[in-house]
Amino acid sequence: MLLIVVGLLVVLFVLIVAGYFVWQSNRKDDIELNSDESTVVQVWQLNDEQLKAVAARAVDETKDFSGAYAKAQSLVMIGKYDEGLELYAKLSRQPQANHEFYSEYAMAYARAKKYDQAIATMETAVKKLQDDTSVTDDVEKAQTKVYKSKIDGFKDAAQS
Repeated sequence: MLLIVVGLLVVLFVLIVAGYFVWQSNRKDDIELNSDESTVVQVWQLNDEQLKAVAARAVDETKDFSGAYAKAQSLVMIGKYDEGLELYAKLSRQPQANHEFYSEYAMAYARAKKYDQAIATMETAVKKLQDDTSVTDDVEKAQTKVYKSKIDGFKDAAQS
């Protein structure tokens, strides 16, 4: 009798663990794209299939900034640079396009080996950062250093 109970508990445990992993994989497939802060983090965590699914979604960049932003990132990450950069360009006209957006936009140009545009876009990120009143002076100084070091990296890449 004890062996039957132990056997049932083992089977139940295996089913629970298997169910958890299935739930986790389904959860990533249905990534929520309506939260600006979490979208950036989540897009970078996706695998190639999931990136392709996000890149294939139809979004209206004038009504769904975060969804379109995730799509632009995904397009660049799967190597569709022209499409991704075109969407980034449209998004750059939206009021939500802050310094973090421009930093990602510049990195997209760099991935496409368009270093002059990457430098100009990163300089826009620096200006947006300096104009952002919600950013403290210490954070602004640190982030500006990061952005300027990326600009230097783009210049080095352009020369090689």
